[in-house]
Amino acid sequence: MQSLQLSEPMQRLSDSLSEVPYNGAQHSQIRIHESKQEARLRSVTLKVGNGDWICFHPDVLCKCARLEQGSKLVLMSPLLKVGSEHKHHRACDAVVAMCQGRALRVLYIDLKSEKRASCSSQFRSTRQSVRYAVSLLADFWNCELKITSEHYLVFWGGTPSKRTTAQDHDGDYASPNESRLTKSTVDAACRCRVEDGTRVEMEGIMRRWLSESS
Repeated sequence: MQSLQLSEPMQRLSDSLSEVPYNGAQHSQIRIHESKQEARLRSVTLKVGNGDWICFHPDVLCKCARLEQGSKLVLMSPLLKVGSEHKHHRACDAVVAMCQGRALRVLYIDLKSEKRASCSSQFRSTRQSVRYAVSLLADFWNCELKITSEHYLVFWGGTPSKRTTAQDHDGDYASPNESRLTKSTVDAACRCRVEDGTRVEMEGIMRRWLSESS
């Protein structure tokens, strides 16, 4: 059986990032984890299938504790001033970048315990970092990836911790509404209530998105 490979531009993007734990050539699922001990929603697993995509966790990568033990500093870039009044050092929990040809669709994901918890600053800061990474490929590698659309998804809720599937629930729990997710904006993310440990089917949505880009 022929092994799957990322396209050249997606491999370039993956190689330019400090850590990419999931890619569509080797994985068909993505586990998103919240490290805060007090969080009720600690993890969600997305079933996405194989394909030309990568996933990384900005909220983990921007924590300086990765580089210096005990550090509580969160730093998106050393070029930017640090302080409570600055929100550009915030990051969402996961980014999934999907490629069709040279067209790139980006999905920004955050986990929250409360439905109304704001995520816009995390999404805005992370979005700028992704755009920067893509622009660097054009400048240094003549690799012309174009971000054609960006989507924003918040999973909220939590407990109980038993594993479940979002589609098994009727009413209170549901898989992401595809129309709402497609139309989501940085200030109006699609919100989906789930239990801790939920497995969410996303493969169909991603495949339809990519077919629209071709």
